[in-house]
Amino acid sequence: MARTKARRVSCPCLPCPELTSSNQGLEFVAAPALAPPEVQIDQALIAQYEEELKQAAAAPLPDEVSLLPLS
Repeated sequence: MARTKARRVSCPCLPCPELTSSNQGLEFVAAPALAPPEVQIDQALIAQYEEELKQAAAAPLPDEVSLLPLS
């Protein structure tokens, strides 16, 4: 009983499969950490996106009155 309580404090979700499974010898093993995939970044495309963001930030916002329906 003490072993189960100590394990629930450190990882509360791990005993659940052990309790619901008919396999009482169920064990969890550590999975290897995977490295993120390597990507190619096009610097020209990044520059284009940054320029578009600058243009969008400089664009004037519409007047709130102009957003109201004209009826």
